[in-house]
Amino acid sequence: MAAILLLLPSALHTKLSGLIVILFGSAAWIGISQLDFVEFAAAIRMFLDGKFRRIIDIETQTADFEASLTKASNMEDCWAAIRAGSQSFGFHEVRMSLCGRLFEDACSGPAKPRWQLRIPLPDSQWVNFYRDFDSQLTPLVLSAFVGAVQRGLEPRTVLTRMPPGSELYKAAAAAAGEPKRTAS
Repeated sequence: MAAILLLLPSALHTKLSGLIVILFGSAAWIGISQLDFVEFAAAIRMFLDGKFRRIIDIETQTADFEASLTKASNMEDCWAAIRAGSQSFGFHEVRMSLCGRLFEDACSGPAKPRWQLRIPLPDSQWVNFYRDFDSQLTPLVLSAFVGAVQRGLEPRTVLTRMPPGSELYKAAAAAAGEPKRTAS
């Protein structure tokens, strides 16, 4: 039936082709809406409420945040990217232990009940983010944020890893001019 309606304009050579396409599209829309699938209703609600736009905005914001972490040339640039990302995603405080250094950006406002998100990194390193209980954050956003932090910091944790304790002792001893100890 649909094929006949689409071929009808070329067979009749009329100027009604646009009208027929609109009628066909309308009939298809009515037919799909009559199927009453929950997925269609949810997709329509998401489209009309602007959720698709917000999802795309979050994806873009997350990609920009991850790129800024990856492009950081030193620890201070990395920390600046973490602080900026934590603020743009609505976190009020952040602490980071990375490459033997501790970074902290604490909230200066009144203390409110809050929850903590801890992202573990290799070699007992971590990043903690703090957020008020009454703030809204969807699991989709939280998951994207955690993934961006892990992927953005992973190369830095591998390349600038602190050496184990025995190697630190040997390096300090060599710098101090102590003779090399050997087993006897």
